[in-house]
Amino acid sequence: MVLDKVRHRIDPILDAVARHVRLSPDAMSFTAFALAFVALFFYARAMLLPAAAAVLLNGVFDGLDGSVARAQGKASKRGDMLDHVLDRYADSVILLGVAFNCNFYLAFFAVVTVLIVSYLGVEAHALSGKRDYGGLLGRADRVVLLTIFSAIQPLFVIGPLTPLDLLMIYFILAGTITVIQRSHRLWRDLRE
Repeated sequence: MVLDKVRHRIDPILDAVARHVRLSPDAMSFTAFALAFVALFFYARAMLLPAAAAVLLNGVFDGLDGSVARAQGKASKRGDMLDHVLDRYADSVILLGVAFNCNFYLAFFAVVTVLIVSYLGVEAHALSGKRDYGGLLGRADRVVLLTIFSAIQPLFVIGPLTPLDLLMIYFILAGTITVIQRSHRLWRDLRE
């Protein structure tokens, strides 16, 4: 599941919505960031449906901030940097919340893996001039999967593992594969 492959279908929808948004792009980024803390609050209280909704809204606001910047003619490198920094904090805060509802060590290693995946996307841009959002585990994928698995967590447990435990294992494995994929592409690009 790699939602970045269908981004070309979603971008026109985001662009259409962005034309009606009156918040600044930075306000959109900070709203997404604040929603990560809302998700943490609900996760810490094992209120998983509201947590899932907050994660989904975080993803929507994060997906819209770039479209809003372009629609308002405010796209900038500073805004892009702010968005990326807030996204990394948001990823960490949300997964910290998830740790209240699954195996802590799995959540910890998932955070580390997610941060390295994101780092390699930005590092590719810094070294080769082009971003790399490819691989098995992008941010959009994480948002959708976290929303789904948080919503179904109260419904069942599979042996000693909860749905969120299984998702953290997937984040670790798919994230590691994504790190290898992105590293390989960057290594090849730098050689050329």
